[in-house]
Amino acid sequence: MFDLHIHSTYSDGSDDVETIIDKIKETNIKYFSITDHDTALSAREILSSSKLQNKIKNYGLTYVTGVEFTCRFRGYKAHILAYDYDPSSMTIQKFEKQIKEILKQKDVLRRAGIEELGYKFSTESTEFLNSRENVRKLDVANCLVNDGYFNDPQDAIKLAIDKVKIKGKFRLDGEEVIRELSKEGVKMVWAHSIHGINEEPLSFEEIENVAGQMKEVGLSGLECFYSLYNKEEISKLVNIANKLGLFITSGSDYHGKNKYVSLAEISCDGTIDTENIVSASKYFKNVIK
Repeated sequence: MFDLHIHSTYSDGSDDVETIIDKIKETNIKYFSITDHDTALSAREILSSSKLQNKIKNYGLTYVTGVEFTCRFRGYKAHILAYDYDPSSMTIQKFEKQIKEILKQKDVLRRAGIEELGYKFSTESTEFLNSRENVRKLDVANCLVNDGYFNDPQDAIKLAIDKVKIKGKFRLDGEEVIRELSKEGVKMVWAHSIHGINEEPLSFEEIENVAGQMKEVGLSGLECFYSLYNKEEISKLVNIANKLGLFITSGSDYHGKNKYVSLAEISCDGTIDTENIVSASKYFKNVIK
């Protein structure tokens, strides 16, 4: 089993890296990546820790570096997964720095808008948000829950955060991200192309068209197995990937207690892959196992 889409406390997950590795041991996952939003800090921690590397080896796991970049590709919102990179890459660091500044500006505007709606952040919440590498929507939602305004972070998102309309460009240029990193041999994959949580779905015709354009600038793969998708949707994505010559990946989009998704939950109806996913491992050269 492959789970190549997992989030830790370095972005908006609730589990730290070591906890994730320990939890993976209790699943049928054998090949994994931690793909925090817009930061390679989890990869740097693993690659600098003999303790974590020994756990990965002793548990019989295989790990590949990952990060999920928040992008816009030719007018389309897109989350682009980058795998098999060197965290010391100046290009990786350039995009991390760019998105950090972008998200800092967005956070200031978002928090101001939320407070205008009548939700005041406590001192503790403010200090927490100010301490984050990149403030994500779930971080803000959890603060609103902790401050007593909501019982559930998803309610906080729907009833407060998403009501704040922020104008501006708060995503990386997806074409630039794919083009520059693919030149360094990084494997670029389009995540949850149909839709993510609370997102409007794209048609399969649009997905094929956009994925084809992405491939022209360096896209390597398509995330076809995903926790929100059923057998029919997965089958259509697999067909698109095969038609375009993209390799296929699977991912749960696990966030610990911050989302109702379990590790290894790569579909919404129990559909699992028996032949396609394994091919993805052929493309990853720098792994820990």
